[in-house]
Order: sequence, then C-alpha cells, then structure tokens
Amino acid sequence: MPQMVIRMAPGTLIAEHIDLMDVRSEIQLARFHVPIVTNPDAYFVFSGDEVHMNPGECWYVEPALPHGAGNPGEDDRVHLVIDCVVNDFINTLVGFDIIEQRRSRADEYAREMELFRKEWESNVPQNTPNPACLLYTSPSPRDERRYLVCRLLLEKRGGG
Repeated sequence: MPQMVIRMAPGTLIAEHIDLMDVRSEIQLARFHVPIVTNPDAYFVFSGDEVHMNPGECWYVEPALPHGAGNPGEDDRVHLVIDCVVNDFINTLVGFDIIEQRRSRADEYAREMELFRKEWESNVPQNTPNPACLLYTSPSPRDERRYLVCRLLLEKRGGG
C-alpha cells in the first residue's frame, strides 16, 4: 500500500479539495496522517473545520470529502501518510464502517468530484503540462491524472 512523506514548507497553502476515488470498488483504502514535524501554526482542514495535528498522533482522513492544509508558520510541516486496505480492524479503529459510509454517500462524492473537475478544467489552460506531483516527495500514481491535482497548482504554482 502507498505510504508517502508529505512536506509543507513555511507559507504553503493547499486549498480545500477532494481526491478521486471509486467508492463502489471492492477494494477501498483508508488514509491516515501521522504528523512527524509540525509547528503551532500549521493546520489541516476537514470540510471547513480547521484542526492542528500534533506529532505522534494518528488521524483518519476521508479523502473523498473536502480537505486541505496550510502552514503559515516558520518551520516545515512533515506528515507520514499511510493508505491501507479497509478491513474489520481499520473499521474498529476509526469507529465506523468506512465502506458503508462511502457507498451511502456515493452520489454526494460523485457530485463533488464533478464540480472539482469542472472548476479545474475552467481554470487551467488546455495545454498545461501535468505537474510532477501535488505535495509528495516521491512519485504518486495520481501524477498522470491532471484533473486530480488540486488548486495548489493555481495558487502556489507547484507543491512543497
């Protein structure tokens, strides 16, 4: 399963966005953020709610719902991000059935993804090359899909 180390340099902003996922697929992944290095000003946004993640904590993040992050502080923010296959243990860990939640909200996710795709296409010139990566310090399978890169490209002209 993919694991990524995500570094946000000081002054970096990732506008709220959603990640494309097939919520009807048989295999579903859960995403966890484990802060390694942070500062008091760094934050994560879940559907409009801002939270600070402390080093050593483990946070479940639903990538199909709006989320973003910011680092207005003076030091880097570094997270280990782990995607793992949803199973009974993971459901027990987060306290609910992730797959059932996603499937019950499939239409909502599809609408969000379509709105995001339209916004991306209306704001990015047709011949814009695919950016190398959103924030990941190593290549991501999502790099080849231009419409998955969030507004970071538009706001900061690249990642951290």
